[in-house]
Amino acid sequence: MKKYSREEIEKKVIEIISKVCGLETEDIHLGDTMMDDIGCDSIDRLEIEIHLEREFAIQFNKDEMIGAGWTVRELCDFMELKL
Repeated sequence: MKKYSREEIEKKVIEIISKVCGLETEDIHLGDTMMDDIGCDSIDRLEIEIHLEREFAIQFNKDEMIGAGWTVRELCDFMELKL
C-alpha cells in the first residue's frame, strides 16, 4: 500500500469534498464542519466515503461513517490513521 503524506491526504480529501459538494477547493478549510459549514448531507458523506475508498484503496467499516459534525481536519486525521 502506498504511503501518503499528510499534505497529499489533505489535498485529496478536499478535492473529493469539492467534487461531491460542488464547491471550489479554495472554499473548503480544515476547520470547516461537514454539515454546518460545507453542507454535506448523509448522502454526500456516503458518496465522499466511496470516493475515499476508491482513491486510497481502503474500506470503511460500518462503524466508521463520516459524522455530520466532523471537521475536514478530523476526516484527514481519520484517513491518516486508516492509511
